[in-house]
Amino acid sequence: MLMGRIGALPFLGSIAGASLCAAGLAYWLYRRLPGQWLSVRRHAVYPFAAVAVLFSVLYFAKVIPPVPLSLSEIGVYHEVTRQGDSFALSSMRPRLKFWQRGDQTFLARPGDTVFCWVVVFSPTNFAERLAVRWRQRTPEGWGEPDAIPLDIAGGRDGGWRGFTYKKNYAPGRWRVEIVTSDGRELGRIYLTVIPDNSTAPRKPRIIRR
Repeated sequence: MLMGRIGALPFLGSIAGASLCAAGLAYWLYRRLPGQWLSVRRHAVYPFAAVAVLFSVLYFAKVIPPVPLSLSEIGVYHEVTRQGDSFALSSMRPRLKFWQRGDQTFLARPGDTVFCWVVVFSPTNFAERLAVRWRQRTPEGWGEPDAIPLDIAGGRDGGWRGFTYKKNYAPGRWRVEIVTSDGRELGRIYLTVIPDNSTAPRKPRIIRR
């Protein structure tokens, strides 16, 4: 929080700061309870050291989520445009598919662009570069990602709002991942691109954000 970013250096700094505080407390207990130092080590020093080591292992194994960032909203749309201080999201989703977040069943006509809309919460004075990874499902699994950078800045109560888009895509199953600069995943969304050969006029539903 103090450094305004995430990464190995801020994490190790937080562990070092907590260790110094714990060492100071252990020294104070040692001076106050010299005859019970063995009990202090067993019930305070050793558990703290174990927790610090465990947190470090989990962090570098990328199990711990990228606190303090959180993904508040993600969706797929046919178009996203900025209009002043708000955004207009264009959706073709039938209202019966209320469980979908936007156009997760993406009916693609020639010239259509796939937009991925995200809202990310981050504290004030916090800056981070995210990557939006687009992966298509293949017989061998999820293919190599096509990563698009997305810079965010904190400070807005409702979260930072932004979008990326993809023009070159093929029909099939897709997965869009939102990843931090140190490779931790904030969230993902799945979509299916289906060719739409219809020429009937489309009536998009506009969602304001």
